[in-house]
Amino acid sequence: MRSFLLALALFSLLASGPAAAATRISDPAGFLRQVYGHFIADQTAADPAKDYNPPEDIYSPALQAAWDQEQKESGDDLGRLDFYFWVNAQDWELKSLKIAERTVWKRPDRRVVGVSFDNFGQPSHLEFYFQKIDGRWLIDDVASLPVTAGEEGPPAWTLSLILKYAREAD
Repeated sequence: MRSFLLALALFSLLASGPAAAATRISDPAGFLRQVYGHFIADQTAADPAKDYNPPEDIYSPALQAAWDQEQKESGDDLGRLDFYFWVNAQDWELKSLKIAERTVWKRPDRRVVGVSFDNFGQPSHLEFYFQKIDGRWLIDDVASLPVTAGEEGPPAWTLSLILKYAREAD
């Protein structure tokens, strides 16, 4: 019986295949260039499926906990986040992409990467806040900043606050 259980455990490990390696972000700005490169490639493909999704293991423990709680509470419903934060909308046609990274004073374990683009002609500016945890760069939060005075654009928001505190739908 014991050898049977051991064989069963070994089979289940082998059948499940190797565990997927964690996403390694060595360069936050470079990572975002790749992500937005996928979005732009999807929209310019002959049959734009727009089915690319960034990896899911790229969030800090705090932001991941907020995602997990939001998903648990929303179940099969839409939830508090009712748009695709990566493009600051529900759909996208990105143009004029600009990505710039800055360091944080006296914090070599933090980086801020600004991503600016026009989506269907509407300007957006997102800031991705990265934290280095256990040697991995992880997204700790994302914010949409107000656009330049005189321009019309989406409202400002902070991802962690939406995931935790967004108001109920009217």
